[in-house]
Amino acid sequence: MNHLGRTLVECFAIGDTLVLTAWNTARHAAVLIHQIFNY
Repeated sequence: MNHLGRTLVECFAIGDTLVLTAWNTARHAAVLIHQIFNY
């Protein structure tokens, strides 16, 4: 049970990292798009 719980925590941590990475990527893309259309 302890091992299973630790695995779930690791999966959630990886999921959070992926979500943050996707969010940062989308935010950077939005900034680039704004810069391109502002020119």
